Amino acid sequence: MRFYFAGAESFEDLLKEVGSKQWLVSYFGFKNVHKITDEDVFLDSGAFTAWSKGKKIDIHKYADYLKENGHKFTVYANLDVIGDPEATLENQRILEEAGVTPLPTIHYGADLKYLTYYAEKYNYIALGGLVPYSKEPVLLRNWLNKCFKILLPYIQSKKLKVHGFGIGSAEILKQYPFYSADSSGWLSGGKFGTVVTWVPEKLKMLSGSHFKDKDTYTKRGGNLKLMGHYNERLKHNIAEYRKMEQSITKLWESRGITYE
Repeated sequence: MRFYFAGAESFEDLLKEVGSKQWLVSYFGFKNVHKITDEDVFLDSGAFTAWSKGKKIDIHKYADYLKENGHKFTVYANLDVIGDPEATLENQRILEEAGVTPLPTIHYGADLKYLTYYAEKYNYIALGGLVPYSKEPVLLRNWLNKCFKILLPYIQSKKLKVHGFGIGSAEILKQYPFYSADSSGWLSGGKFGTVVTWVPEKLKMLSGSHFKDKDTYTKRGGNLKLMGHYNERLKHNIAEYRKMEQSITKLWESRGITYE
């Protein structure tokens, strides 16, 4: 399993400093293509961000950008149309006709005929629109159950790769065989002072605040270094998510799911 650090477009230098090469950046806000050297960078179209701000991304400009810069990215996503799987599919066709190869994406709630179509035609696809359902675990799992009932035979027969946009939950990653996933959860160390700890024997990510109660924090073994600058908390969180990635990869290998 490959874990991409979403929101990397504001922290390229910090990620480089700690040796983390798997970034997810958004076309909607990424300005530093020149900073990509030997990193494994996933480009999201930024369609959801643009949609939430009442803006629209021009697909022809996106195609031009990919033709010029696509070689810099390991993978780049289709320009999805929120709530319209047919228009999303049309954008896939437009971009392919322009000579680029975007990652097909299907959003939560779309007719599963699109998922079957993508699974049959492509070797790497993505499931999106999942973040709003992170606090609705029953709905999220019901949807993912339906998706992976379709996807699993393709994963087993042709090693279909599936990316989960906004999936940073160990519980979800343990249950479904995503090839890759991304999350901006690691950024909570800067925004909210949250530090996380991966517990490999339990395959769980624990989280807590560094500043709510200093005495309790230190008595429980909290690292005083994390009480300081937010960059230290981000570095700590990056290391813990990388440990999670390694553990989840081994778990799926033990279940017979491997990728080259």
